[in-house]
Amino acid sequence: MGSQYSFEMSEWKTEPDHIEFEASGLQALVLRAGGLGHLTGYVGVPKNHVLFGLDMGDIPSEIPAHKGWTYASDLNPATGKADGNWWIRFDCAHAGDLIPAMANFDTTMATAFARERAVYRNVDYVRKTVEQAADAVKNYMGPNVALFRA
Repeated sequence: MGSQYSFEMSEWKTEPDHIEFEASGLQALVLRAGGLGHLTGYVGVPKNHVLFGLDMGDIPSEIPAHKGWTYASDLNPATGKADGNWWIRFDCAHAGDLIPAMANFDTTMATAFARERAVYRNVDYVRKTVEQAADAVKNYMGPNVALFRA
């Protein structure tokens, strides 16, 4: 079984690089990473939420992300400035992900094999994953704690 998208297909050339939206009442982003060209998804966790301030490795498994959370900061990734949210991110540059920069790699057998099996995670996929994560954040009560801090 090959990739969902042909390597020659360059869907990423026609997709937006930056989308801001609201998901389950939370701020959300889809951004394209500059160097490799893959997409990243972000959820803004509000200050009074139990997940606010958690390191990316401490985000509970009940909050879904594509292959795990890879960033957590008080800086809005779109502006580089603090905005009162704690931003958590997943990215689509893992084993099995087709990364647009792969087009610049050599054509050795190993690279060709990786390309054939890789799947490009497009804007629709990343947005849907962000929406699922935002819904989980909104509904997360934490272990024996209230959803929102006083």
